Amino acid sequence: MVGSFFTRTRMTFCHYLAVALIFLLTTRYIEIARHLNFEIFHNFYREYVEEGESRESKELFLERRNMPYIDKTEQTNEEIAPVKTANFTVAVCAIVKDVEAYMQEWIDYYLIALNFDQIYIYDNSDNFELQRWFTNTRHHPIYRSVKVMHFPKKHMQEIAYTRCVDRYGKDEHGPRHDYIALIDYDEYIVLQQPKHDSIHDLLDEYLTPYGGALLINWLYMGTANRTVYSPVPVTKRFQYSDGKPLGISKTIVKSSDFVRMLNPHAAEILPNSNVYDTTSPGSLANLSPTGSGNSKKPSKVVLLYHYRFMSDKEFLIKQCWRYSLSGSIRLCDEKTKTITVEGKSSHLRPRVGKVFDDKAWKFLTRKVPKYKFYDETYIDFS
Repeated sequence: MVGSFFTRTRMTFCHYLAVALIFLLTTRYIEIARHLNFEIFHNFYREYVEEGESRESKELFLERRNMPYIDKTEQTNEEIAPVKTANFTVAVCAIVKDVEAYMQEWIDYYLIALNFDQIYIYDNSDNFELQRWFTNTRHHPIYRSVKVMHFPKKHMQEIAYTRCVDRYGKDEHGPRHDYIALIDYDEYIVLQQPKHDSIHDLLDEYLTPYGGALLINWLYMGTANRTVYSPVPVTKRFQYSDGKPLGISKTIVKSSDFVRMLNPHAAEILPNSNVYDTTSPGSLANLSPTGSGNSKKPSKVVLLYHYRFMSDKEFLIKQCWRYSLSGSIRLCDEKTKTITVEGKSSHLRPRVGKVFDDKAWKFLTRKVPKYKFYDETYIDFS
């Protein structure tokens, strides 16, 4: 019995000793790991940030330090695209109203996928409905590059565009963006050539050598027979186009050549400047009398995918409740609150779409991988 007692005591002692050793080793391991991580981070921070980097670069480094490491010396199935830099900046100006359901995708597409340097949004709502979003994104590493301003009242589109170029493109106290695109929330610039992977690539070939303005023609994207809204990105839901571009276009202007907006589609530029298209580098556009269209309709380099209609219900709400920025109700029968197309121009009428075209969606998912979720997991039953 005495032997059993000592045996049990010895086993208990050994058990506690083993537990204590494991605890000490684990604690020490954590301390070493923390120390190593701190040293690694500190060395990288000192090398890339303290030696001459800006405050913005510091914050971007802090944001990206937890991204997975990719050993570029190993063979991979995907090519790693070289980092391209440009010696000019490009911004977007837009005036919006009641577009909260679509704004995130649109911003991601322009700011991340197309690599625009800045977005300026004029909120045309009566009560500055985007103010909270703007306030909450001031310290975000990406969305802080979006500036939102309250700009209510009707018939403000041309005024907003003109003010935007004057303030953010020409004012000596402003950022003086070299080029500014003047487009809407339902318009997506879609590059058609693999050699163009950003807005800078496009402009470097078709606008920066010439100045003035560049026109991009509309391509209507149809309803795809969708009847109601669903919480899926626009470029995923609507992938059937007319197949051929319209003569209507939108403008990217060189800020220093800009005078004023003639209408939402066209800008007046300095007399010694020209309006170009992408038929070939330096090709002059064949302007309509109002300047809002280009009858040459080039389509091989870039198009402006216009998601004007979306689903049947979204278009009804847009026409009969939201109205346009000018307050017009061009296709709404006010008595019945239904869409009427009788006597209306053909380009205003909704259409389903004839040709499958997922270029915008593929571009977005390649450049902003979080959107792959909608291909891999999400099922849309609408």
